[in-house]
Parts: sequence; structure tokens; C-alpha cells
Amino acid sequence: MISNIGYYLAEDRILCFEIVAKKKANWVLKFVKSAVGETDCPDTIPEFIAQRRRWLNGSFFAAVYSLIHVAQIWRSDHSLLRKLALMLEFAYNALNLLFSWFSLANFYIFFVILTRA
Repeated sequence: MISNIGYYLAEDRILCFEIVAKKKANWVLKFVKSAVGETDCPDTIPEFIAQRRRWLNGSFFAAVYSLIHVAQIWRSDHSLLRKLALMLEFAYNALNLLFSWFSLANFYIFFVILTRA
């Protein structure tokens, strides 16, 4: 099973998934234009790279978590149309996860083919 370390990297995304997929509820998340957020910008290149690594790891873990727990959507009280729309989104996310997993290898293969031609 996936370790709990990834859970802490993606807690905000997992919280949103759990709210939408809550059993016997039909909660919806909405964009609030007037909301204000605050963040700390990295000061050095190593800090920036570490931040990007945390974000990528958290994003990957959240994607895997949502795909593992996709059945929770069917236990919610969302309409059938919304559930089908969410399933379509999960299918897109699964394909996106698959392509991003193999993208580095694809770049390498393309580079090797390009340089040997």
C-alpha cells in the first residue's frame, strides 16, 4: 500500500476529493474569485527544486489516491449525470497519469532516435 508520507504531501487535494466523494452527500467545490491566498516563494534554486519535487510528488500521490478510491463516488448522493461526468474525469486523469509516468522515457527514446538518424 502507498505510504502515509505521500498523504501529507497531498493533503489539500485528498481533502477536496474526500469532500466530493463523501458517502451520502452531494457536496460541490466552487471557485471563489475573492479568495486570497498567501505563499512563501523559494529564495534559491535548490529550494525551488525541492518545492517542485514536493509538488510533483504530492500531485502524483493525489492522482493515485483518487484512482484507487474512485468507487467512493458511487456511494455519494450526486446525480447520475454528475457521477458519470466524474467518471469521465477520472478516466482522463488515469490516461494523464499513464502518459506522465512514461513521458521521460518517451523523451529519451525520441532523443536517441533523433541523434542516431
